[in-house]
Amino acid sequence: MIDPTTQGVPYRTGKRVARFETTPDDIAHQRWHAKLFKAFTDGKGHPPADVSGVYRVWYYLPTTYRVPNGTSVNALQFKDDYRKSDGSKQSDPLWWINFGNAGYWSSRGGPRGLRSDYPVAYINNWGGTHWNSVKFMAVPLGRWVEFRAEVHQNDRIDFYIDGKLLDTARASEYPVRPFHSSSIDYTFGIGNYSSGANGPLYADDASYSKP
Repeated sequence: MIDPTTQGVPYRTGKRVARFETTPDDIAHQRWHAKLFKAFTDGKGHPPADVSGVYRVWYYLPTTYRVPNGTSVNALQFKDDYRKSDGSKQSDPLWWINFGNAGYWSSRGGPRGLRSDYPVAYINNWGGTHWNSVKFMAVPLGRWVEFRAEVHQNDRIDFYIDGKLLDTARASEYPVRPFHSSSIDYTFGIGNYSSGANGPLYADDASYSKP
């Protein structure tokens, strides 16, 4: 947690923000997990009966932020945590927003005319079923931007960036809820989870509100 103005980043609401970075040394030692998670539970070892609601975070990506070739960034994620048959805990993603490399994705339906390492956003799921219908959005740089996911359990997740619809995740493709019989909780994650040294990303006001 830092005072963002010490790094040339404007305040948004308060005077402290979270700073996430994967440095070259982090990457060399496979320290990719620059992220935070919030787990939702009913207090009895199970997820809530209904995880619908609005999940959001505000991000500031400096104009120098980049996605190196061959890497990606997991910026917003939902996960299902459950017990395996041996009693150990397993945490699998459900749906998420990734940042990809504009140079790679420009020839695969992504926006054109951007520098090659410019971040472009898209969604996917753990089943990998969304590649044939993926949509892209160039991520605004140099200002605070809202990332929002409106979850409608067993139906869909509408993902928004800067008030614009990025894409819709549908339960008909992959579950929009914790779905294992041994599920423990439902997790919302934010950050700069990446296998590439991409420069810092700043976050403020991560929140959940009921529908």
